[in-house]
Amino acid sequence: MKTQSKTEVRNNTAKATKLLRGIDNEVASIGKASEALNKRVVNVTKAAAQVSTLLTGISNTALAAPVPAAKPAPKPAKPAKPAKVAKPKKVAKKAAAKAAKPAKKAAKAKTAPAKKAAKPAKAAGVKKPTVAKAAPAAKPAQPGERPALFTLACDVLGKTPEITAAAIYKTIEGMGHHYSRQSLYNCLEKPAFTKTGDGATATFKLAAGATTATAAPAAKPTKTSDADADAFVDKATANQVTATAS
Repeated sequence: MKTQSKTEVRNNTAKATKLLRGIDNEVASIGKASEALNKRVVNVTKAAAQVSTLLTGISNTALAAPVPAAKPAPKPAKPAKPAKVAKPKKVAKKAAAKAAKPAKKAAKAKTAPAKKAAKPAKAAGVKKPTVAKAAPAAKPAQPGERPALFTLACDVLGKTPEITAAAIYKTIEGMGHHYSRQSLYNCLEKPAFTKTGDGATATFKLAAGATTATAAPAAKPTKTSDADADAFVDKATANQVTATAS
């Protein structure tokens, strides 16, 4: 067997001492843990006993509780009352009264005096003749005054119709008269001019019946009075042919 040196003996002794101390510590901790486990087992046993006691009390209380009484069944609904039947005598009286009303009306109609014949109605559809208003004539410029824009536009379109507003404006400018373009556009909106197309390419010309600056003033429109219209209607109704046609 190998002999150990003093150093080895000293080291091994120190190791053994440490191991013994560790064993002692483990034994002590195991003893403490076992005591704690024993205490926990006691607590669990007490809790189990309490739980069994509580469950027994709950079961006894449930068995001793009174059973609720059943609700009474609802009463059957009352049968509906039969509808009243009208007596035959009342029905017969009402029917006789209703039948007597048309007879009374017919008797009154027979006894009533005949109404006078209505006067012959005036011929339907006869209206007062309407006369279309003629376009206003362009007034000639007085000496020393600037001619009106309407007169210039009529002169230009009387010579060269179907031209654009820009061409009319240039022509008037070339004649030595200066107006705004907006004034010319407002003038061309009058009924004396007709417009063809839209936008800058639209052309203008004098409307039918319109006059230029050199034309004679337009004739005043003729008006028809109420007396003339009534005379015309009476004449039409007096004629048997026109009266039957209406």
